[in-house]
Amino acid sequence: MKLNNTIANFLAKTLAKTLMEQMLLDTDEETLYRIILQVINRTIEEEKKIEEEAHKLLREHIDLIEKEGVSYQKLFQRIKEKIAKERGFPI
Repeated sequence: MKLNNTIANFLAKTLAKTLMEQMLLDTDEETLYRIILQVINRTIEEEKKIEEEAHKLLREHIDLIEKEGVSYQKLFQRIKEKIAKERGFPI
């Protein structure tokens, strides 16, 4: 799932607030928010790297893809899922 900074910030703030309200945590809400946002941002960056690798692989074989009439988008999704699975990254 692609997230922009606004959505990532909203998710991190909402999750931090909810966790603070429902759990006994030994930290303040702002610190928890920053930790959650950091995890979200690392996840976004890892997904970007996986997508870049999938596009690179496809570019290397674009002639064959076009010749065979295969859907670039479907192939991209399959390759992305395969790379993610190999890295233990949930998509």
